[in-house]
Amino acid sequence: MWLDAHQDAEVLPGLTYLRNGCTVDIQDRGVGAIRVGGVGGCYGPSDYRRRSDRLQGYAKRHYTSDEIERLAVAGGVDIVLTHDAPEGVRFERHRRGIGYLSEAAGLDVLLAQVQPRVCFFGHHHTRVDTDVSGVRCIGLNKIGMPGKSGSHRYGAEQVGLVTARRIPREQRE
Repeated sequence: MWLDAHQDAEVLPGLTYLRNGCTVDIQDRGVGAIRVGGVGGCYGPSDYRRRSDRLQGYAKRHYTSDEIERLAVAGGVDIVLTHDAPEGVRFERHRRGIGYLSEAAGLDVLLAQVQPRVCFFGHHHTRVDTDVSGVRCIGLNKIGMPGKSGSHRYGAEQVGLVTARRIPREQRE
C-alpha cells in the first residue's frame, strides 16, 4: 500500500495516517495530547499468526498478532480504533443472526493490556455500546445514515469527530 511507504504520518495537511499497531498524538488546546492507537483490518484466522510484513494481496485486509503486540506495549493510549469488533462483542441484530458474538481474536486481549478510555470500531455497521475487558467499546454505524452518530462523549470529554444528522430542508442554506 502506498501509505505504508510514506515516511511521515501526515500525508496531507491535517490528514494523518495511523499505521496498524501504532499510535499518534493529537494535540488539543484544552486537554493536551490525546494518544490514539489503531488496528485496521478484519480478523482472518489463517493470517492472524503470520507477520504483517509477509502478507500479500487479499491477505493484507487482515490484522495480525504482531500488530496487536506492537500496540499493546505502546503505553498511555487514550483511544483505540479498530476496524473489527473485539472478540466477545454481542450484536442484537446482525446478518449472521440474533445475538452474534464477534470472534475477532486478539483485540479483547489488546484492550485488557492497554486499558484505553474508550474503543471505537466499525465493520459490522451496527450501533453497539458495550464493555470488553473493562473498556467501553462503541460500534459505529454508517456515518451517512440520518441519526447515526460518529461523535461521542465519554464523561465530559468529546472523543468522536463527526455527527451525521438530517438537517430539515427549511433550515438548509
